[in-house]
Amino acid sequence: MSDPLNLDVTDVTHYDRNDQELEAFLLLAIVVAGKTAHVQEKKLRAFLEPCRTLPASPFGLINWADSRGLLEQHIRLQGLGQYRRLVPCFREVAKLNPRTCTREELEAVTGIGPKTSRFFLLHSRPKQLFAVLDTHILAWLRENGYPDAPRVTPGSRGTYDRWEQVFLKEAKLRKTNPADLDMKIWLERSKKPKEDVRIPNQADGLGPAQGQAHKPQGRSRG
Repeated sequence: MSDPLNLDVTDVTHYDRNDQELEAFLLLAIVVAGKTAHVQEKKLRAFLEPCRTLPASPFGLINWADSRGLLEQHIRLQGLGQYRRLVPCFREVAKLNPRTCTREELEAVTGIGPKTSRFFLLHSRPKQLFAVLDTHILAWLRENGYPDAPRVTPGSRGTYDRWEQVFLKEAKLRKTNPADLDMKIWLERSKKPKEDVRIPNQADGLGPAQGQAHKPQGRSRG
């Protein structure tokens, strides 16, 4: 990998990202929450396009725009949505080091929850023992021996931690790492009927018409 604008929501597990790529991936993890992932991916690339000409890193671009009072305007210009969340979130996250930041530091940022923090860490650092408990993972758990698994992401830390351990146990039983199992589940479920393809909280994101080739659209995390 060499281009921080080369984002792909269907190919997220990379442990060799450079600093700029890590910054861009963390921003991607943030903006897909509650939105259609492939659409947000495209909008984020447009948001980061000035990195090529300034030149600046993704976080450098955020700091540059914020210092000139242009951050919200630039986010709105690309139609990223969730402005009350994204403006403070971008401002705060740009102060972190994405190579060394902890889950706790990520979740202290406005607008970053347990799914977003784990999504970023799981798919950017090797040997991470986390579960991204979105509706796809929870549905998979219900279909694989855990009928009482929640239907939505647990709101309490204790409940989240408990179901995270269940997912990690299943990954261990299958002799696979959590990142690979996470993506395997999504890739399988993204080919199912539209009720399973929908990204949580998004307005559309339906599957293709019958007979058309299906391209996985990604999912929200946050």
